[in-house]
Amino acid sequence: MLFKSIISLAVFTASAVAEIAFTSIPDAVEAGKSYTITWTSTDLTTPATIILRAGNSANLDTIETVTTNALGGSFSWTPATSLPNAGTYALQITQGADINYSKQFPLTGGSNSPLPTGTVSNAVTSAVGAVSSALSSATAAVSSSISSELASASSVLSSASESASSTASSASASESAAQTSATPSSTPVPANGASGLQSPVAFILCAVAAMLYLN
Repeated sequence: MLFKSIISLAVFTASAVAEIAFTSIPDAVEAGKSYTITWTSTDLTTPATIILRAGNSANLDTIETVTTNALGGSFSWTPATSLPNAGTYALQITQGADINYSKQFPLTGGSNSPLPTGTVSNAVTSAVGAVSSALSSATAAVSSSISSELASASSVLSSASESASSTASSASASESAAQTSATPSSTPVPANGASGLQSPVAFILCAVAAMLYLN
């Protein structure tokens, strides 16, 4: 029983500190030629993934996945001739939660195309661009909706203003008509009334003239 416990503890400890690391990597590679990559690992059953990367050693860009099924601690790799010539290549090996890197090495015999950079940054930039585009579309939609609502409100206010103006004009016209009908008309003084007022004056004048004549 004690022996089984010791064996179980040893297996658990080995699993807990399982690591993977390259043991053989070429100092330099030429596109189109085959190279044997070797590594060591405490896990002999889980396939390892090998990825070709390049660039700044502190921020390597992913170039391509070499294999996702590397087993047995050895893999034969032939760099493609389409790979750009550069001196900052490196291999990454991953197995489960374990990850490790090779030293950086140059590649010749490839293409003269510029080495892709900012693979991760480009992905982030694309995501940011998508979000920005979505925000722009949303902003345009909101702006269009607000403009439509404002136009509708302006039309309603304009109609209300015209209606109020028409009502005020009608009220003013009615008030003017009422004032006109309420104003009394001036009655001319009859002609005979004027004659009646002037006849005694003429009589008195005639009498005065007669008295003067007789004297």
